[in-house]
Amino acid sequence: MSMIGVVRNESLAGKIIQGGWERSEALRGVGYSIIESHKYKCSSCGTQSVKSAKHRSGMMIPVDTSHSGLAATKASGATCLCPLCASALAINWSVVKHVGSNDELMSAGFLIYLPFQSQSDVSRLAVFTLACLQKPNSHPFFSVATDIDAVMGGLAEEVSRKIPIYNGSNADFAKALALVPDEYYEQREQIIGSLRWWPNMAYWADFGKYIHKTSFSAFEKSFNLEDELALFTG
Repeated sequence: MSMIGVVRNESLAGKIIQGGWERSEALRGVGYSIIESHKYKCSSCGTQSVKSAKHRSGMMIPVDTSHSGLAATKASGATCLCPLCASALAINWSVVKHVGSNDELMSAGFLIYLPFQSQSDVSRLAVFTLACLQKPNSHPFFSVATDIDAVMGGLAEEVSRKIPIYNGSNADFAKALALVPDEYYEQREQIIGSLRWWPNMAYWADFGKYIHKTSFSAFEKSFNLEDELALFTG
């Protein structure tokens, strides 16, 4: 998954991404089977999760990209994604303000200008950043995570300078992209080809806490910070 995307049914996509599929009898069984068959690993960024007594899904998401709302109604053609990679597929939901885990109105993330990296790479770094923000403030990884998030905030400011038709509002821009007819999808990809999606760290704090608690040790071993940061600095 190298780019961001929009969906036709952003309301449903948002419910799926936030775990609403687990409350649906029609989606729950097939959803668990998809996640289990992928061994709780995101097929896009490679984030490895595990199930727990509270989260049988490991907080991963079963997704069918051919569905207008990303709902996986059958195992065939569906995949397992982390909520960040799933959110990048539905920016007309994920850049609009919603009620977060602390009941505060906020967006799940925002657009950044980063043409030389895939969304998968960005999401992988974002998961690492989220997990590191769960460390004590004095921990060096906490400081690194704070710096990474600040850099991405700076790249958000580049969007208005680099994308001529961008009007200054993530939400309006994403909604406009979603209204582009399918026959003009190639032009839509040309417009968003240099854009990526970065999560709002406060919105996804619960996911960060879960990954930090259950999977961070293994994730840390597979994540070479120097190599990963080199990808973003050239």
